[in-house]
Amino acid sequence: MRTVCTLAACALLPFTLSACALLWKDRFRVVYDAPDAVVLQYDPAIPVSREKMQARADALCGRFEKSARYARTQKKHFGVGLYAAFFDCIDGDIQLVEPEPKPEP
Repeated sequence: MRTVCTLAACALLPFTLSACALLWKDRFRVVYDAPDAVVLQYDPAIPVSREKMQARADALCGRFEKSARYARTQKKHFGVGLYAAFFDCIDGDIQLVEPEPKPEP
C-alpha cells in the first residue's frame, strides 16, 4: 500500500508544480536579476508571451541603463519541466538589423 501511495504522489507531482506556475502574475517569474543578466523561469506547458518576457527583462535591465538581449533557453531543475530564459543586459539600445539580400547568381 505504501508503494502505491508513493507512486501516485510521484505521478501527480508534475501537475502540481505546473499548477504553481499558473499563479505567477505573468506566467513566469524572475529567478536572477543583476546588472549583467536576467533569468526568467517559466513552464512551457503554460502559454507565455515571449514579448512580455522580453519587456520584463528590458525593464529589469533598464534599472541599470541597459537593454536586455535574449541569450538562450535552458531546461532547469527548479522543478519538473520548468525552463529558464536567459537575457544579457547590454549597454545601449538593441537595434534589429535586417539581413542583406543575397545577390542573385
